[in-house]
This record gives sequence, structure tokens and C-alpha cells, in this order.
Amino acid sequence: MSRAKVYLVDPKNHLLSVRQKLGKTGVGILAFFVDVLIILVLTLLTVYGVYALWDSQQLYEEASSSQYTSYRPTEDNKFPSFIDLQHINPEVMGWIQVYGTKIDYPMVHSEDNNKYLNIDAYGNFSIPGAIFLHASSKKDFSDFCSIILGHHMAKSSMFGDLDKFEKEFFFRSHEYGNLYYEGKNHGLHFFAYMLEDAYEWELFMTGLKPGTEKAEEYLANILDKALYVRDIGVSADDRIVMLYTCSEEITNGRYLLLGRIEEEVYEDPFVRDMSAFNHFVESADALGIRERIRQLGVFGKTLIFFFFLILLFFLLDRLKKRRLQRKAERAMEREILRLMTKIEGGREDAPPETT
Repeated sequence: MSRAKVYLVDPKNHLLSVRQKLGKTGVGILAFFVDVLIILVLTLLTVYGVYALWDSQQLYEEASSSQYTSYRPTEDNKFPSFIDLQHINPEVMGWIQVYGTKIDYPMVHSEDNNKYLNIDAYGNFSIPGAIFLHASSKKDFSDFCSIILGHHMAKSSMFGDLDKFEKEFFFRSHEYGNLYYEGKNHGLHFFAYMLEDAYEWELFMTGLKPGTEKAEEYLANILDKALYVRDIGVSADDRIVMLYTCSEEITNGRYLLLGRIEEEVYEDPFVRDMSAFNHFVESADALGIRERIRQLGVFGKTLIFFFFLILLFFLLDRLKKRRLQRKAERAMEREILRLMTKIEGGREDAPPETT
């Protein structure tokens, strides 16, 4: 009587069919390519994100007034001074400040209004450009109205703070500024704010002489169209400036802030007594520390980069563990198959039992 085959392990439960193996292999390959695709997408997004942050930060740093702070005109002409900036670029002719804002820039003047749209006060190519006096305005500000132009940029760069005057409270609480030219400071007393179309040509007339009938008509037109007016007794005999920048609120819109040039120099009401801090800043400038502190914006972007880098390593580690798991499963399957083959072969070779 022959003995029936006995299996220690049921092959139906432990041995995968060819179709199952192929299916599992296909799923594994698909999972592998999905992981690779995810990693590639995340890598591209990370690189693009880091580059975009770096590029934006570089743009804002180029537009920031802090890069010019050390050149701001002072009575003692400490080094580096405003004169040193003029040696770098002879077309630098003045300095404009609007107290309570980040408008604190050197001014340039050339015969071409397009030149400083993408050239900074150092004379180098720069997308933010520079604050510049209109080519038709005189450098001694002897015209009735002198026009000062600058880009409207985010983060309060260049003339980016002019839109804040659209809120009446801000206009009422920010009354003064400073204008430096021909080696002397002059006060600015702001009296009107406007939001107008760039093609309102009668608002942008240059070359008018103070005390003339045309100056009176020009001033009357400004006061009539202004969004806000401060009564400071401005007349056609005065000299005024118009700060001019773009607006996105209306098509071809322009923000316009107008102030009277005065001999009286006003103190900045927004500056607190920070003599100790200012002494620290001056010491930092001398050691070059302040410039390094200004570059800390890159530190934030570096943290973001490393965050995505850690995420990338996590995915790679996950992919590696999955591959090792599949490898172990295949090894186990081969071992089970080997054992079952050996068991089956042993049973078939065994002699039949006799009674």
C-alpha cells in the first residue's frame, strides 16, 4: 500500500502562482517609479522655490534704502559720506526722506528719464532702478514744481510707501520730510495727495516759474483734484515737489504726494531717542557687522531649503526600506520554494511501506 504525499506546508497557501508573482512584481515596479517621480517633483519644486525666494530677496535688497544709509548726508561728513557716493556716480545730486516711511534714498538726475528705471544710484544695472529727478526739472529746484520719480515696489521699497497716504489718517499723521541738495537740508511740508491717471498731462508740467499766472493755475488744478489737502498756505510763489510712482488701482494710475520746499528743517517725529543703539549701529558699520546682519534674510531661505532636503532624504529612506522589504520577500519565497521542492523530492524517493 503506497503512502499518500504529505506536505508540511500547504503549497496553495504559500507558493505564489506565476500570475500572482508577475502582478506583485508589476505593482512593485509601479510603486518604485511613483516614488522616483515624487522625489523628482519635490526636488524640482524645492530648487524652484529656493531660487524664487533667493531671487525675490535679492530684488528687495537691491531696492532697500538700507544699502545707502551710510551715505546719507551728515554735518560731519563721516566716511563713507554723500560725497563718496557722488564720486561713485557723479549724477547723484540729492537725498529725499519722507518721515515715518522707508523713503530714504539718494536722488540722481540725468538728461534721459529712462536711464534710471533700471540703473541704481551706484550706476549699476538694477531692476528697482533709482529715485530720480525728472530730466526737465532743474537740479537746484528753482522751478515751481519739481517732479521726483521712483518705482512702486513691495516691502516699502523705493516709493512703495506712497500708497499708504491713500488712507486719510496716514496722510494727516505724516506731514514732514527732508530734501537735501546743493550741500544743504531743506524741509518738506506735504500738503496734498492724489491718485490720478498718467495721461493727465496738465498735472505733470515742468519748467514753470514761481509767481507766474501759469503756476497759479497749476496749483489751483492740483488742489481741486487732490484726494486730501492740508491747509499750509501754499501759493504760486512757493516751490513744491511732486513724488510720483505707479499705482495698480486704476489703469495707468499714479500716486502723487506733493510738498512745499521750506528753509526750515524739520525733525523726524518718528525717531525716538536711541543714542545708545545708534552708537552700536555706527560701531557695527565700522566692523562690517551691519552688512552681515542685513544678509540674515538668506538664513531664513536656508532653513526652508534644509526642510525640503530633510523631506527628500525621508522619501529616499522610505524607498530604500521598501526595496529591502521586497528583496526579503523574494528571498523568502525562493527559500520556501526550495524547501517544498526538497520535501516533495524526498517523499517521492522514499520506499513504500510494507505490512
